[in-house]
Amino acid sequence: GYPTNLGAAANLNYRRRNLIFFITYTASIRNTPGRRDLYQELYRNDSTFITEQTFVHNLKGWNNSARAGLDYFFSPTSVLTGAYTYRLSKGKRFSDLRYYDYVQTTRNQLGYTFRTQDEDETEPNSEYVLSYRKTFARKGHELVADIRLLDNWENSDQLFGQQDYLPNGQFARPYSLQRSVNYETEKQWLFQLDYVHPFGKEGKWEAGLRTSFRDMVNDFVLSERQENNQFVSIPEFTNYFIYNEQIHAAYGIIGNKSGR
Repeated sequence: GYPTNLGAAANLNYRRRNLIFFITYTASIRNTPGRRDLYQELYRNDSTFITEQTFVHNLKGWNNSARAGLDYFFSPTSVLTGAYTYRLSKGKRFSDLRYYDYVQTTRNQLGYTFRTQDEDETEPNSEYVLSYRKTFARKGHELVADIRLLDNWENSDQLFGQQDYLPNGQFARPYSLQRSVNYETEKQWLFQLDYVHPFGKEGKWEAGLRTSFRDMVNDFVLSERQENNQFVSIPEFTNYFIYNEQIHAAYGIIGNKSGR
């Protein structure tokens, strides 16, 4: 694809009697450029203030994904599957953001701001699955049970540079450089049971249970470079967020058709 969008995949399956081994690997490389322009007018005290923004960015990254597992057939209609999936994504983002401020339609410039962003992001995640499927003689009659563990984390490291200018082109204030670090982890357990039982000519009833436990931690720190070139954190922008979730659900559905 264009811009750069390349991908490849390989699959291998091997069966011996009641056992099937499978492995899949995919890889992709992408380059995603973008541009956004904004024009805004603000009316206040019989004056019109105009802001123009130009945002240009480029995201480059690659993804890897590997999945391996086993299928064991107790019978032709009963199979147990165990699988492990690992994904790794890495990306780098460059952005330029320019602000132009004017007053009235004479477009007397009030100032100009140039801001840059440089981000490195790493996002690996793992998934463990144990699944059982049982099908019965009648089509659509089946029982499926799933246990899954999702283990994800994300690390983002960004540098923001900003320079403000006066209308005459001189610096309005010293160049500022800030660093934003965000570290996020997430684990989720999922248990699910689904059963479908057809009846009559067109009817069926379905029932199921689902339980999930999710724990997430997000550690965010913003720091700014000082005159001695040391980065010092800004307390009012530092955040340590903990999120715990439990969801338990059950469902039942009965459906049928009659006449038209």
